[in-house]
Amino acid sequence: MERRKKDTVWEDDYVKKVAFLNELAKERIAFLATYTLPGFEDADKEASDDDGGSANTGEMNVNMDGVPLPSNDFLKKILPGAIKGYAKYNILPSLTLAQAALESGWGKSGIGNNVFGIKAGSSWTGKTQLVWTHEQNSSGVSTKIQAKFRDYDSIDDAVLDHAEVLSADRYEAVRTAKNYKEAAAAVKAGGYATDTQYVSKIVGTIEKNNLNAWDDPKYKDLVDFKSVGSSVARGDAKKVIEFAETWLDKSNRYVFGGGRTEADIKAGRFDCSSFCRHIFDQAGHSIMGHDGLWGSTDTLISNKNLKKVSTKDLKPGDLVFYHTYKMNGHVAIYLGGGKALGTQSSTGIAVIDQTKGYWKSKLANMHRRVL
Repeated sequence: MERRKKDTVWEDDYVKKVAFLNELAKERIAFLATYTLPGFEDADKEASDDDGGSANTGEMNVNMDGVPLPSNDFLKKILPGAIKGYAKYNILPSLTLAQAALESGWGKSGIGNNVFGIKAGSSWTGKTQLVWTHEQNSSGVSTKIQAKFRDYDSIDDAVLDHAEVLSADRYEAVRTAKNYKEAAAAVKAGGYATDTQYVSKIVGTIEKNNLNAWDDPKYKDLVDFKSVGSSVARGDAKKVIEFAETWLDKSNRYVFGGGRTEADIKAGRFDCSSFCRHIFDQAGHSIMGHDGLWGSTDTLISNKNLKKVSTKDLKPGDLVFYHTYKMNGHVAIYLGGGKALGTQSSTGIAVIDQTKGYWKSKLANMHRRVL
């Protein structure tokens, strides 16, 4: 069959349009390869594989009533999260505020709400964006590279994840710093930035804007630690902690051997292992012993289906053990930040602090991960 002339003309026109679009696409790609997104020229921070796996920060209650707010609108958005990080990890708010301002150009940039310019390591499971940036060597020579950066749903998520990054062992000196100058030097020494002038830039930003005004320890008391666990947990771990935290407002009491009948559960009568078992059951994860019985702390610690984790590797949602009246005699659910939630004979269901005092002295070396 002879092809009609208008069909041939249409096909020729189509081919020309496709060729034009291909050339246009090549030009756009070439342009992007040379373009650096504003605000990320000095975003040379890199989180290691141990510095958090995703961001799901939820809500951590902080009462800002009576707190003097910064005059800068951008810093007003950062301050609540900065105080949360102060209460949880002792990270000075002045450091958090200054880093956010410096890295994002006072909020003018920050791709995917990443106002701290934190890169996405191999363990990061959240969203990412590919961005051109610069890194400096020890001599101050800058090299342009393309890197993946973390992408957050909100600025508050970014601020709280920044605190999680600085909770890593390599930033211990940041958390023990006595003032903002020590904190700035420690964050650079920990590998947060390659910019050789990073410390002076941070200190200068703090001093020029009086950001150390929020380093007063009294602001730590504004944070309600009741919600710390669910604010940093991820996925099913978040669900587990949320179920556990509901019991903080319910009538309950510690009963050795309790929590193994419906009547006990309804009345809030648990011992430490039955409380953990009940909470995980509610979240859809059985931690029943290999013998199929409710068991005890011994049953949990010997459960081969649960992964062994050390104290330094604890994550929210893990089962944390303590050597009380016997080895691994007590168990609770880890919230993060050195806090755990369980039922104790002296308090009933409550949050305990394992970073000091009795619970620090009783903390075991090995724990168990369910999720």
